[in-house]
Amino acid sequence: MEKSLLRYDLGKLVVVIRHINDIVHSLRLFQQISQGKQFLLNLRTFKEKKLSVHGNRHGSSPPRMWRGSPNMAGNGDRN
Repeated sequence: MEKSLLRYDLGKLVVVIRHINDIVHSLRLFQQISQGKQFLLNLRTFKEKKLSVHGNRHGSSPPRMWRGSPNMAGNGDRN
């Protein structure tokens, strides 16, 4: 009788430990997400400050896409 209660208690303890591990893992993910969001916010703020100091030289035109080097086009694979 005592052994079965001990097994039951150990089983419950294992389940609780697994739940705690899941919670800790989730908290770490939330921290990483919030740190990433804070980094992007800081980057956006930095960009806006730089644009306000130097002025927007191109008016309201959208940023141009990078098209790559003209030497890269049409050369094929030379290896």
